[in-house]
Amino acid sequence: MTARDLPEGWRRVHLVGIGGIAMSGLARLLVARGATVTGSDAVESRRLASLRALGIPITVGNGPDSFDASRLDGVELVVVAPAVPTDDPELAEARRRELRVLTRSAALAGLMAGHRGVAVAGSHGKTTVAMMLTAALQACGEDPTFAVGGDPGEAGSHTHAGSSELMVVEADEDVGAFWQLQPYGAVLTGVAAEHLDHYRTMPALAASFATFLRRVDPGGFLVACVDDTAGWALATAAADHADRWRRAGGPDGRPADAAAHSTTGGQGTAGAGRPWLTGYGFGPSADVRLVAEEISIAGTSAEVVVHGVRLGRLSLRVPGRHHLLDAAAALAAGIALGAPPAGLLAGLAEFAGVRRRFQPLGSAGGVRVVDDYANHPDRVAAAVEAARAAAGGGRVVVAFQPHLYSRTALLADRFGAALGSADAVVVMDVYGAGEQPEPGAGGARVAAATRAGAARVVYEPSWSAVPGVLMDLARPGDLVMTLGAGDVTQVGPELLRLLAERSALPG
Repeated sequence: MTARDLPEGWRRVHLVGIGGIAMSGLARLLVARGATVTGSDAVESRRLASLRALGIPITVGNGPDSFDASRLDGVELVVVAPAVPTDDPELAEARRRELRVLTRSAALAGLMAGHRGVAVAGSHGKTTVAMMLTAALQACGEDPTFAVGGDPGEAGSHTHAGSSELMVVEADEDVGAFWQLQPYGAVLTGVAAEHLDHYRTMPALAASFATFLRRVDPGGFLVACVDDTAGWALATAAADHADRWRRAGGPDGRPADAAAHSTTGGQGTAGAGRPWLTGYGFGPSADVRLVAEEISIAGTSAEVVVHGVRLGRLSLRVPGRHHLLDAAAALAAGIALGAPPAGLLAGLAEFAGVRRRFQPLGSAGGVRVVDDYANHPDRVAAAVEAARAAAGGGRVVVAFQPHLYSRTALLADRFGAALGSADAVVVMDVYGAGEQPEPGAGGARVAAATRAGAARVVYEPSWSAVPGVLMDLARPGDLVMTLGAGDVTQVGPELLRLLAERSALPG
């Protein structure tokens, strides 16, 4: 890709909050497209160091005392991370100079122009599905551009500027960010009670997803999970809208420049005889259906039936029924893009997993330790189910760190139910991520809700004490899993150290 691929007025771009994983990925794409990129962030990090290695000048510190207006000299476009406050001095200076200011999602939408872009949306599984689809397409000889919001781990970088016309991105529903996108195709993994601190109600959240789905090219495609009632209802409504557009030649609701996103003149997969909406899942109505699944320590597999015809066996190196659903979504999207199914299955079979998605950390003293990002009751339940299958005859011991006071206040009872199928649970205090504590929304409430299920539940508010508590609970043959979106990920390595020391003791 060259600078000629950049939209007009994107030659010199400054990113405010460049250190976030999504913003750093955007910076990498811009550099690959030939832009001159600068940035700023509030704190130093390893991610900033990696961006500087690409030649990006980055300023750390953006308070009134450290801000220097000259850093915006010559800048044509300013891109602002969602976490940047509205009174940020850099943002204020950009507006004073009447520079063009975009959100990260709007900038990503600009870079999608000219591609057959696939946006992966949904309350859970976006990173995994996006990376699975990318890996599957690469196995078919494609070199797609991709941008995901998580750490792929062994799967490679979270961003890549590819050489093909395809582009795969995550579509984040938080504060309606995905409304900026106008993808050729989309995946909807499901709709659950997430980001209700912003949306307040499930109908409002559903309406936001509906707005996004109406921005998918009616000549492209939508893939959705039939097992998710809320998501499937939105998908079928979106399919009705796309069908009305095709029959009427473009009624209201189609993105004004949707044809620019389709390399088939607006016909896309629907015009080529393939359905605009494809349902995937375990249910009998699924177009891409999973049957005869097997879950073991080594991974997960299932037979795949596409429109009533057996396609073959989908085998994964990662355990968990939820990972089968993620893979089915990627497979369905790849088929909708016209990729060969055999190549897609081969790529999925080699997929190494995404960091913090049932990631093995090691074993010591006969105890295996894994780490998972799950921070919503549905994903917590799926992770515990996967751990049960992977544990074989051993017990499942879980350390769970609730994420956000707002989420914990809404979902504490559901978290308790999700954790209840474990044999022993250690509940930590809430990782607030900048939120102020709310009365009755702490880890103690989740622990109280969990006691109705798990055989043993411990509420441990001291982070430093958790590894020791887990060591006392675990015994040879057990699988210990750390769960949550906060710094609970650091508990596992410390637990392994303690277990190794214990096993080295004489006697």
